[in-house]
Amino acid sequence: MENSYGCEILKPVQQKAIVDAMLKAYSPAMDAFDEEAGIGNTAFGFLLWSTGRKALTDYLTDVDGVHIISKGNKFEIKIDQKVMKFYRVGNSTYSDINHSFPRNKNAGKLHEGTYQIEFDLGEELEKSWIIAHIGNPEDGLIGLFLCKIEESENGEIKKWNEVHCLYEAQEFGEFDLEEKVFEDKPIEENEIEDQTVITIKEVPVEREV
Repeated sequence: MENSYGCEILKPVQQKAIVDAMLKAYSPAMDAFDEEAGIGNTAFGFLLWSTGRKALTDYLTDVDGVHIISKGNKFEIKIDQKVMKFYRVGNSTYSDINHSFPRNKNAGKLHEGTYQIEFDLGEELEKSWIIAHIGNPEDGLIGLFLCKIEESENGEIKKWNEVHCLYEAQEFGEFDLEEKVFEDKPIEENEIEDQTVITIKEVPVEREV
């Protein structure tokens, strides 16, 4: 698996738009979070899907090289020749992106070719990309990554092929992209089979937050 900071496969304006959109998306979801009123972590997750969809549409629509399909429950982003979907994959600073995957059982269908995309099927498209975010109602957006799927089964993602860090909240420091097993498991509680240590190529990235 290839891991890096920054994202050479995205243009800077595309990366900035995704980061700004997801920072924007967390704000109303955090404001609405109220466990006493019954708006707990599950409801927070649903809110994030709605606010994320709206923010990504607003911020990416006029960006060069980006096309968006937003129809019913379908939301797809095509950046150049890469088709992407977005999911929350963890909820704490202990969430290890290398072993954190969407809980949605349909997330891997894009990679498996069993998900019918809305874009022109005559194009040569890469259909294995996920915009993966980590965050919670108290801390907001903690980390944002562009991940390429390597392995999935029956729609469930099992392993990343590439992980590119788009954003990390400064108060938590940089994510350590070496593979680790934390005592506190991430929300997904995935079984970890491969614990190979990875050599990381760090690429500086300029961010405006």
